[in-house]
Amino acid sequence: MNKTNRGILVLASLLLLGACDLRLNEHVMKARENNDLRQANRVDLVQFHHQINFDGGRNKPTAAEYDRFNAFAHSINLGYADELVLRGGAPSRQNALAAYFEHHNILAAVKLDPGSKAEMASNTVQVVVNRHIVTPPACPNWSNFDGNENRNTPGSNYGCAVDASLGYMVANPRDLIQGQTMDPAYSNPMVRTLRAYEAGMAIPPKSQSTGGSK
Repeated sequence: MNKTNRGILVLASLLLLGACDLRLNEHVMKARENNDLRQANRVDLVQFHHQINFDGGRNKPTAAEYDRFNAFAHSINLGYADELVLRGGAPSRQNALAAYFEHHNILAAVKLDPGSKAEMASNTVQVVVNRHIVTPPACPNWSNFDGNENRNTPGSNYGCAVDASLGYMVANPRDLIQGQTMDPAYSNPMVRTLRAYEAGMAIPPKSQSTGGSK
């Protein structure tokens, strides 16, 4: 075999290897464009809005307004990991609402927002509930599984169950996108829960029947 033929064979081999490498690269890039590789937990912010009305110069709402808020809180299952923002109204009215939430062991963190001058002068306080919800990746995910992977690229199902389990286990989904800071912790919800337990006011779990014969 002369040098010319050898050169042609070497060139042909390199072209074949390049074509295989290009196919693998296209395979990986297509999977990445489709977000098939290692889909993470998706965390979204959801807001709920409610308005509490005040009569005249009263600093506290009427019993009917409290009932309206309680129905609103029950409808959205207000609780731990939620953030309650009170916006607008006089500071005394915001403080009265914050005291009401504390007295009734509402576990959501409460933040006071003065709002604009018009909102401060109004006879209403706007309640905004911030809640982060997590959507784990759908597992198993074999969308880019195509036999042997010669480039050691992780497949679409790699770590999928671990990521999904993490999303289900974290009590506050917000921690998945931003961890807790080193600032002093807001302990009121935990303290209220402990006091309710010590006072015998904790809500017992519902009894469940095993379905056996009596």
